Amino acid sequence: MSLLLVPHRGGPSELHEDRKATLGTLAILTGHVQIVGSLPGGLLPDVLRLRPSDGSLFVGDAKATETPGNSATFGRLEQYARALERWVDCHGGGVLALVVAAVDAYRWLGVLSDLGTPGGPRARPHVDLLDTGTAVVWESLRRSALPPTASRPAGPSSTSLSDGGGTRRALWLTGTAWSDSIHTGR
Repeated sequence: MSLLLVPHRGGPSELHEDRKATLGTLAILTGHVQIVGSLPGGLLPDVLRLRPSDGSLFVGDAKATETPGNSATFGRLEQYARALERWVDCHGGGVLALVVAAVDAYRWLGVLSDLGTPGGPRARPHVDLLDTGTAVVWESLRRSALPPTASRPAGPSSTSLSDGGGTRRALWLTGTAWSDSIHTGR
């Protein structure tokens, strides 16, 4: 009988969970108090919250072991950014934030800058030092001032968010008219 030793691959590290908690606090402090279950396509960032007063969406991801040069991480962040851009196009606001090691903050800033925005202007990303070892790298997105036909697809499309408890907020585009509705599964 041979014994194969496989390294333990547990859940997220304590550092990751601390950074995730920091993101949750930042979201709440900016008024993003309503928890949302997932982005379209089942994307699950570490923190996803809605600000009920204006529909702004906070998408946050904690980084403890991933590096700024990791292509899989870049691909996932790019998916988050595209989903957030679609939300912003309809609702006018959103935040993409990463809590990272302070020593890597400017490399993560480059990652956010490299994501690019095909749908309109974005504010430049920022870095804020939270303590000697931790920083938040963030970017605020606002709806483009372009007319609806200039930055939105012409055909019908939709996207939706779920709060994980049966409530879905659906966004519909028909021609150039956006509308949204909230559906409860209860």
